[in-house]
Amino acid sequence: MSFQVFRAFCLLAVLVLFMPAGAQEAEPEIATETGEAGAESQAQAQPAEEAGEESAPVAAQAPSLEQAYQKEFAFLQGQKRDLERRIADFEAASEADLEQLQVDIRSLERQVVEATSRGDRLEDQVFESERSVESARDNVNLLANTFLQAEAT
Repeated sequence: MSFQVFRAFCLLAVLVLFMPAGAQEAEPEIATETGEAGAESQAQAQPAEEAGEESAPVAAQAPSLEQAYQKEFAFLQGQKRDLERRIADFEAASEADLEQLQVDIRSLERQVVEATSRGDRLEDQVFESERSVESARDNVNLLANTFLQAEAT
């Protein structure tokens, strides 16, 4: 984008540089007061008076500069439209990515809840298994004591 800004700046600089030159040809008295440029403008003023055709290229040059400006302006408008389209595309893609990430987050949250629930169920099963093992040991001990008492009698 800096190239386009530089290009626009150069175009404006060219316009500014050519506008005083046209003004000097139109008003040679002002140019003579500036010093060095005075001799050049006097030399330019004499052929303009002699030929009379010199003013026609200057007049033709002004529309060409304006046309160049309009062409550059149209180019910059095209660049602006392109950038606005790219921004809109980027925003749409970002929105779609955001929605997809939110779907992924909800899916992962569901998986966490399921894993937590499964962990809780497994803990309950381990607890029940430990209780069953303890109950079975108690029963084995009770039976062993019963057999010992039966043998003793």
